[in-house]
Amino acid sequence: MHNLDKFARNDFIPALLHPKVRSFLENTLLYDIAIHAHWTKAAWLFEKFHKAWSKKIQQTNVPSPSEKVKCMESEIVSVINNEQYWNKRLHAWICSYKDSDETFFVGIYTDHKQDDERYLNITYPINKANRATVYRLEHGIDGALQLTSIPRGGGMGDEGNFLMLKNFSIRLPLNEHFLIWVDDYGRLQVTHRFWFFGVKILSIEFEMIAK
Repeated sequence: MHNLDKFARNDFIPALLHPKVRSFLENTLLYDIAIHAHWTKAAWLFEKFHKAWSKKIQQTNVPSPSEKVKCMESEIVSVINNEQYWNKRLHAWICSYKDSDETFFVGIYTDHKQDDERYLNITYPINKANRATVYRLEHGIDGALQLTSIPRGGGMGDEGNFLMLKNFSIRLPLNEHFLIWVDDYGRLQVTHRFWFFGVKILSIEFEMIAK
């Protein structure tokens, strides 16, 4: 979905990423996806509320704790964006469950550059608003890639989670971290963790299988 070379900076060199990690980010539709979600015990009430809400609007519709591994199919579509003169080339990644007519999520992907650093932006349309996550790209061990919305100290950087309303935005007390890595058996894995008010609430494990 993105050419990672444009995210290069002094402390992030895309050429050092594992080839499978880079291939998935730049050729997403060449992979099938399997997903398993684990909600923490501390988040049981949050999970009940979130499941009812997300299933209704078919956005970030995370599986319940009782559900086993679920397989997904995905597509990428172009988004007409005439209102923003600065970024008319947008694409949406739509992930749906194979065993039902339900959607896992719809995310609009783009990026922006601020102070010589480029960030990945994912926008999730919801009722009369958008939830937007801004990620900073960082190296992990053994060629892994980290995408993090966790703010750095001192107010540096644009990373974070935001609720985007018509005339203003609000920073949310929600943080996310992706680790995209290759295990000892050569399988491409993704771990996606969430914290709410600093408390870990959810971990989603993905396996990406080349078609």
